[in-house]
Amino acid sequence: MDRPFIDGLIADLSTLADRIDPNSGGIAGSADHVEIAIDRAAWLAGLLALSGDVISVLDLQGKMLYVSRTMPSTYPSAMIGRDSADFVPDTHRGVWRAAIARAAATGEPQQVEIHSVGDYWWDTRLAPIRNRDSRIEYLLSIGSDITARKRAEAALALKDHQLQLALDASGMGQWRWDIQLDHLTWDSAAKRLFECEAGPDNITFGAFQDFVHADDRARVAEHVAHALRSGEYPDLEYRIALPSGTERWLLTKGKVLKTVEGNPTAFLGGILDITWSKRKEASLQRAHKLEAIGQLAGGVAHDFNNLLVVIAGNIELARRQSEPGLHDSLLADALNASMRAADLTRQLLAFGRRQPIHETPLDLNAVLQDTMKLLRRLIPESIEVEHIGPSTLPRFLGDLGQIEQVIINLCVNARDAMPSGGRLLLKTEVAVVNGPFRDAHPWARAGRYVLLSVTDTGHGMTPETIDRVFEPFFTTKDQGTGLGLATAYGIVKKHGGVLQAHNDVGRGSTFTVYLPVIDRDGDEVGAKIEAPIPRGHETILLGEDEELVRAVVRRILEQSGYRVLVAANGEEAVRMFTKNQEQVDLVLLDAIMPRKSGTQALLEIRALRPGVPIVMSSGYSDALAFGLEADVAFLQKPYEPDALLRIVRQALNKRS
Repeated sequence: MDRPFIDGLIADLSTLADRIDPNSGGIAGSADHVEIAIDRAAWLAGLLALSGDVISVLDLQGKMLYVSRTMPSTYPSAMIGRDSADFVPDTHRGVWRAAIARAAATGEPQQVEIHSVGDYWWDTRLAPIRNRDSRIEYLLSIGSDITARKRAEAALALKDHQLQLALDASGMGQWRWDIQLDHLTWDSAAKRLFECEAGPDNITFGAFQDFVHADDRARVAEHVAHALRSGEYPDLEYRIALPSGTERWLLTKGKVLKTVEGNPTAFLGGILDITWSKRKEASLQRAHKLEAIGQLAGGVAHDFNNLLVVIAGNIELARRQSEPGLHDSLLADALNASMRAADLTRQLLAFGRRQPIHETPLDLNAVLQDTMKLLRRLIPESIEVEHIGPSTLPRFLGDLGQIEQVIINLCVNARDAMPSGGRLLLKTEVAVVNGPFRDAHPWARAGRYVLLSVTDTGHGMTPETIDRVFEPFFTTKDQGTGLGLATAYGIVKKHGGVLQAHNDVGRGSTFTVYLPVIDRDGDEVGAKIEAPIPRGHETILLGEDEELVRAVVRRILEQSGYRVLVAANGEEAVRMFTKNQEQVDLVLLDAIMPRKSGTQALLEIRALRPGVPIVMSSGYSDALAFGLEADVAFLQKPYEPDALLRIVRQALNKRS
């Protein structure tokens, strides 16, 4: 569109506007002139009407001299001569006038998005039009309708706002890890979970790993490596150590983004604080464990009394007997009974104590056999117990105490379903999990599993009961707590497994545990042959408050060549070490002693001589419960003489 044509168009349009008779609506003047103006205006109007944009000519103050088309309810002629700002709401009028002023003053085209009457949005370009003297005389306005786009953006913004409100209410944070750039982007909610509100929006994967609890770091790294290999990101639960010194449990849900070729490019997902639910789960487990221990107490006390009779009776008979052969036989029977008592005590401690999860390769058959020793005290003789399955099974990775608790909980539940007696069938087998089963249990990974099925011949469950059977505190028993099956379900799921309930009303129920098999197992290599324990000559300080224990330990050590200094409590042990610290080669302390505990005595002795070898002993728990340093050996009571001598020798041999 050249300059003379624009001048002519404006002149013709102006002439037509001036000659309109307001009374008749007709056009006054020369017929030829009017006809030419009408032809030219009609030709251009028809041309511009074909455009999807609204094209206008404005003077430098924004008055409309021409408009190609308008909204359906308005005619273009009604807009000619009016200020274009009249058709812009107050909220955008200042922006529009400023754009006109800049275009007129600078001669540079302007672009602006404005809202007009009728709830329309326009992406408008203002182009200055110059006369023959290069003076800006008009402004050409071209407006593109972007109403649909703006409404879509508003709807999307509303959804984003609603989503953010939902995320804020749930406490879930969002994250994305660009694998190639090693950029982990997290939102404000995620940073808040890590107590890093003022931190950067991007960190490396290594920086994230620094937050992960030391005991979970290797597991998280393996989880990510597995996701890179498989292209799938299963749910992950782990702990983080916060700058404030507290710990927090997190649940991470993720998805792997891939190229067309299937190569992973990024992970993205959400992260949620599950600390409260984890504490609740632990509380449920402890409560039910106490309940189970209470049921065991009567049977255990009965067995202990029998064992004590065997021990005391045989020792007393041996004391009176002079015949060597019979003397040795009686003492052997007493020793055997004491080892059975020690084994029973060790099982109860492993089952009852509160301790961190310690996963090791386990044989389900072996675990079941050991647990049956406890179950015999819980299952009445009116219930027949049978175990069927292959003699060998692949190993799985699990915490022994927690797996024993699952077995006991399921068997006690079966016992309660058969008050008049029946049959309890324990079946072990191997199965492969994939396809539809995984769709129903998304936390279960594909692969081989060892299975334990616990089947009773009781009254069964109604459909309503089976739907709620794993809910905490749900019970159909008059005196039940509703914790047993909920606890078992939580433990199995934490081990990456599945617990299912099957029912045949009137004929019994079956609970099936799936536990994932591990591919490699170093424990399958076979037992090592223990070398003979060499005699010693070193000086050992023994701190033990039980007189009988102190006497027998001293005798064992002295008969193996050691010189022994004895102390009856922690305070005396520290005092004796202070006097003889240059001669003492090793300190053997009981963890629980009067006046000063073994752990307190250890700290004071280490302050006097940091490198002295120390062995801590206790019958209550393991080393984790006392917070011992890595170089402090731990000896679980009760122990055999060889175990004592071996750990003492090992500690002495490690001296620097």
